[in-house]
Amino acid sequence: MSVQDWTIESLPPEVMLHIVNLGKWNVAIVLAQTCKLTREIVREWQHTIDEVRLQSGDDGMQLLRPLVSAAPYLSSLTKLTLTNFGWYNSFIESVLQLVQHTPKLKYIDLSYNNVDDYTVMSIALLCLDLEYVDVSYCCSVTDDSLMALALQCPNLQSLDCSRCAVSDVGITTLTMSCHKLRSVTFAYCTGITTLEPLRKCKDLEYLDVRQCKNVTIVPSDAWKQLQHINLTACRITDATVSAIARNCPFLKHLNLTRCVMISDHSILTVASSCLQLREICLHQCQHVTDLSIDALRLRSTELTHLGVLDCDRITFGALHRLCQTRPHIRIKN
Repeated sequence: MSVQDWTIESLPPEVMLHIVNLGKWNVAIVLAQTCKLTREIVREWQHTIDEVRLQSGDDGMQLLRPLVSAAPYLSSLTKLTLTNFGWYNSFIESVLQLVQHTPKLKYIDLSYNNVDDYTVMSIALLCLDLEYVDVSYCCSVTDDSLMALALQCPNLQSLDCSRCAVSDVGITTLTMSCHKLRSVTFAYCTGITTLEPLRKCKDLEYLDVRQCKNVTIVPSDAWKQLQHINLTACRITDATVSAIARNCPFLKHLNLTRCVMISDHSILTVASSCLQLREICLHQCQHVTDLSIDALRLRSTELTHLGVLDCDRITFGALHRLCQTRPHIRIKN
């Protein structure tokens, strides 16, 4: 075949499929408009897709509409990420058109969008196998969304509602049926005052309630598998932190930034009880002294990160001793 006789139709199907796979949506859009053969190849590829990730930046806006058009062919989709579309006019409509054709969806990330309760409730009704939901910084999401997830998605394992308008009522409703939760993030949700309903989630491994300034009690005795907890700016005491240390032996990441009532008393308990601890942040904990640093140096053999910004009672000498013992540790001070 001469060069002048070459056409895109002459390419073998397996070559076309390889080209589509390399180019993903950008190439697929072009090829689907060329001839019947390429459209068939593109459709075949779309039937195999299990993950789609789009952001509003770059070409995300241009690709969203073709993605929606391809929705009937995305029956294998299990993971959908559409982030940072903000107040894009057709965004909610586009999401709902997509999920109507993706009943196998298990993972959905809609963070930083104008998603509301209607959107979340519709998704919950259509995608009963959801395990991961991220609606962080979707400020119109309220307790009604948590109720919908509780009613329709009992297999939920991970939920991020940072900056959402949720409260204690929503958490209580959510945990009536979603007992499989392993990761929960309610950062900056000032309407939350208690974590007691999460006691039902026995397999909890990750908890982030930073800036939930009304939280004072943490039911750590229910979370034997807990590995990561962020309590930044929560109104907790040494008694709460000591209880976490004693009840959560697998704890690896502990953030107590701006927990102003924390002192050496609880950090000594952390050092002696959490032998797998890798990171601890004590920024602006003014009652923590060199005594805590020395205890972490002697007991926390797995420690790799330490945060002690604005800890005026921790001296350079204590940090120097820690660095000598743990030469690879990273200290932010």
